Amino acid sequence: MFAKRSSKFAVLATASVAVAALTLGALPAQAFNPRSEAGVTATTIKLGITTPLTGSAAPGYSKVPAAMQAYFNYVNDNGGVYGRKIQLTVKDDGYTLDITGKVTFHNVTKEIHFVATSKPEDNRRVLTGDFILLLEDFNIERPSFMLVKTENKMKIDFNIGYAINA
Repeated sequence: MFAKRSSKFAVLATASVAVAALTLGALPAQAFNPRSEAGVTATTIKLGITTPLTGSAAPGYSKVPAAMQAYFNYVNDNGGVYGRKIQLTVKDDGYTLDITGKVTFHNVTKEIHFVATSKPEDNRRVLTGDFILLLEDFNIERPSFMLVKTENKMKIDFNIGYAINA
């Protein structure tokens, strides 16, 4: 068990260092650029990442920012990059879910595909997203009001909350 955890940590640490090295490898070429670059000042280099700190992918990715920060702290403690300190900003993308399923209206079933997000909220998780259905795909006649027919497109928005069992 210890060897398995140690191996996973080694892979994660190696991947984090590789990402940091690739990022830092591009910086020296830009560091002496006389133009003003977004995020680069005379004293700092601002970097940002988005990663699933929450959501179903969080267990595999939530340790990456800490590993990157540890490496950047090491670089900063040893003089930074050409004297500039690295500042890392981390944003949670909540893990975007790619969903495929089936919807049935009026005894007509169609496959649908949409993107949703899953985020924590209080003591529950909330799944949020939307998808579009065409009424004609389900043999539904478009209703009208005052002689004006409605759109063929029907947008379904959803916001589903569910309890998290600890």
